[in-house]
Amino acid sequence: MTATTAKPRYIIKPLAITQDSRLSYAEQDYLCLIWQLHNAKGCTASNKYFARYFNVARPRVSEVITSLKNKGIIQTIEAREGKNITGRTIIIIDESIKDSLTVCTKNYLSGGDKETPGRGDKKSPVGGAKKSPEEKIDIESKYKNIFNEARLLFPGSKRGNDTEFDNFTNAKDWREVLPKLLPAIQREISHKKYLTDSGKFCPAWKNFKTW
Repeated sequence: MTATTAKPRYIIKPLAITQDSRLSYAEQDYLCLIWQLHNAKGCTASNKYFARYFNVARPRVSEVITSLKNKGIIQTIEAREGKNITGRTIIIIDESIKDSLTVCTKNYLSGGDKETPGRGDKKSPVGGAKKSPEEKIDIESKYKNIFNEARLLFPGSKRGNDTEFDNFTNAKDWREVLPKLLPAIQREISHKKYLTDSGKFCPAWKNFKTW
């Protein structure tokens, strides 16, 4: 996918990225978007594209990109015609970050199979009627792994993954909500941090079941 294709509606951010002490919140978001815009050659999104996506000024984009370069996480390759820069390709070169992003993206894509009936289907709790027991277990495991990544990140009170997952899948639209759960928690964490840093009232986290 490149910047000329459909704009991602949300960012998929692995737990390993949010826990990487080298990265600021902004750098985490940029890295994940860069990965989602990646094709075989890299990400060709311009600073103008990032500025519009994150609703920031272009100098702020330059700061984040430069910081990621200085940390050895990305490299940029510029296309030139004479002295003029005509394009730029961003490549993620940190192998641990690439691995985290690759695994997370595959999990979300595999977990988004809309052809698989919902857990609320009494005839088939997890998989389709034609799937083998082993396939059903594998599908449920993938869903649980995606859900657990969000559960672990949630700062409020929470129970075990099996208990929370069973409660979560009681909702009819759980399959649609699942890929949005982690990004929603990440946004809420950022918002609460902003409130706290600004000296404003910040409501306490609720428990995961009712959040």
